[in-house]
Amino acid sequence: MDNKFKELSLHCSDLSKCIMAIEKSSFDLIHVSEWLSVAAGITKVEFDSVRYSDNSILYCDSAYQFNVEREKVLNLFVNELTVFNYIWGSLEALVDFINLPQSNTVRGKVNLTCNYLKSDYEPLLTVAMYKDLIAKFNQLTSLIPYYSYITPQIKLYPHVGISGLGLYLVYKIRNKFAHGSIEFPMSHYDEDNSRCLDAELINTSSRIVLLSIQMILIALYKNKKVLIESSELRFLDYSTHLEKDEILELPLLLKTLHVVIENSPQQLKLFV
Repeated sequence: MDNKFKELSLHCSDLSKCIMAIEKSSFDLIHVSEWLSVAAGITKVEFDSVRYSDNSILYCDSAYQFNVEREKVLNLFVNELTVFNYIWGSLEALVDFINLPQSNTVRGKVNLTCNYLKSDYEPLLTVAMYKDLIAKFNQLTSLIPYYSYITPQIKLYPHVGISGLGLYLVYKIRNKFAHGSIEFPMSHYDEDNSRCLDAELINTSSRIVLLSIQMILIALYKNKKVLIESSELRFLDYSTHLEKDEILELPLLLKTLHVVIENSPQQLKLFV
């Protein structure tokens, strides 16, 4: 059976609504969900490379075509990066909500989060298609010259298990943006100019962060037996597949929230 992801914006929206349904009275969780709600609502960020250009300057055909193509690439990249930043904001808000204990051997918020996933989420299986995203991240970083240094680092560490590996890797790219060292793509990287690999990498990173949030929530509530009634999920994308009075356990919901459900609610149980 082939499964596929929901659209990124829909994934953000459904996860935001799911978080809202966990604890409606928790201001901190509402704050976590709001970041995702904003990410879901972004439809387009427009970049105009010639907005303040001198119109008196004439370009040869090849230079003009290069500028046109680069504007397309940068528009794709800027849109993906904008959405990513709001998704990352949700992650940071969630980690602050958990208030992870400090460690003498593990430093930094992201490393502590990876350590938390290894100790509190594993040995549970990772959520559906998470490993596929790691493989895609590996492929993309190996194809983009200025990210190829990340590829050899795709391995487990004492504080990083498989459930935290994606977050550990994405953090390296996020840091390049946060510290002003990220590379802006010059052009398309494939032969037929149909793909912007940098934009694909950021999109893949956004997915990894969303699935990491879902696994963090599973670890956080695994011993609290959180049940969510179908009435709470009426706005979720696959709510039409749920029975009227069905009650879903939070871990099951979070493991499959991002998956397009083609058939029946019984398909959900294939991912447990």
